Amino acid sequence: MRITSAVVEFSCPKDEGRRSRGHERQRYVFRDDQTWSLTAFSLASDLGVQRDVIVNLDRFGAPTDAYVHIHLEDRAEGSGWFLFEPDRVQSSTWNHETGLTHGSMDAGAQNRTFSGHPISCDLLLMAAFDRTSPDKIQLLDNVLLSSPHHFGATGPELAPVKLEVEYLGVETRHTACGDFETDHWRILPGNDRTGHTHPGEDLWALKDTFVFVEAAIGSVGYRYELASFEDVSV
Repeated sequence: MRITSAVVEFSCPKDEGRRSRGHERQRYVFRDDQTWSLTAFSLASDLGVQRDVIVNLDRFGAPTDAYVHIHLEDRAEGSGWFLFEPDRVQSSTWNHETGLTHGSMDAGAQNRTFSGHPISCDLLLMAAFDRTSPDKIQLLDNVLLSSPHHFGATGPELAPVKLEVEYLGVETRHTACGDFETDHWRILPGNDRTGHTHPGEDLWALKDTFVFVEAAIGSVGYRYELASFEDVSV
């Protein structure tokens, strides 16, 4: 079993003094049976949004179950558990406005992926990209989010979305923790094909994995950069 731990700092260089926007603490666990999991605590201090998220995945990077807790300022907004079955997704969620809700949604297993909104979760979506296809831009049409809000500040709930994703190849990224060989991914801005309004995002993962290294939302100047990274396997 291998375990890695990292801290990611959020910033906006467009702001005077490169003001910190928050941070995220990430832990990846890679098990001997090739299943793996991501645990993330994400704080967007400029928005007052805290997220505690656990996503468990199979050997192919498809989600098996997940937990999401959202805190806004000094109030618990809601929490939820999601179970991904072959032909559907079930959820049990609580929100301070809607109370306890049990939901079920038909969703085939092919190309299904899930994000609970920490920046590290965005890279989990890339597991649905077909690297054997000659198409460098692909439509992911079975993406499930825990909130339709761009920063995951509502819910949690099941929120389906379509994304266009591009693979841009292998790059070396220079970080505060050293140099990393990475896969460069891009979520394209929303359009008529996807029906969403996300501004788009560049993401870099450790080569041949979906482990977070760096991200940027160029249109608004947001950057997400490693402050620490270590192997903490026991």
